[in-house]
Amino acid sequence: MKIAIHGGMAVGKTTLLQSLEKKYPEITYSYEDITAVVKKVKLLGLNKNEYCDYLINQDLFIKHEMKRFKSLEGSAVLMDYSSEEVVFQTLTFPKVYHPQWQMHHIKRLADQLKECYVDHILYLDANPNVLRSRKDIDSTRLRKSFDNYLHGIHILKREWFKSLDHVTFLDTTSLSKEDVLKFTINWLKELGAIKD
Repeated sequence: MKIAIHGGMAVGKTTLLQSLEKKYPEITYSYEDITAVVKKVKLLGLNKNEYCDYLINQDLFIKHEMKRFKSLEGSAVLMDYSSEEVVFQTLTFPKVYHPQWQMHHIKRLADQLKECYVDHILYLDANPNVLRSRKDIDSTRLRKSFDNYLHGIHILKREWFKSLDHVTFLDTTSLSKEDVLKFTINWLKELGAIKD
């Protein structure tokens, strides 16, 4: 069973997974690491605002995510992001920034990842002001695009994930880290991913 944690920037996805990993080390954990892909994109000099470059760029990210998905084994696997995020990004960037682009090839690229969808997703959500506050507290990441993300992609992302039937939403606005962890443990127990 593969399960992913998704949500807005600075909502607490990585913190939650790290807390779960300390408590349940027997589960397989997979954290998003796109370093190699970003390096290759830079090496190739790809400009994602150019149609042909965008196709190559997304193909690299899609192949990377497929490889990650297929390499994960275990009765329970918890992931930081998953293929669903890459599909969302692949389809949304052109719609927002280049609505004149022909979507046929882009959709065909994204469709490759449907076979790599996880079994369940927990989508952590929070009020934008809370996300901003959490972002300001976290000095480990720059998150340069946070403001643009918060007022554009974040809203679209929430709606896109709501359209999927294997997603559970948790509003963390008024919840502590401990509350989120407790909810997630109970949710994972209901799914049979962890035992009492």
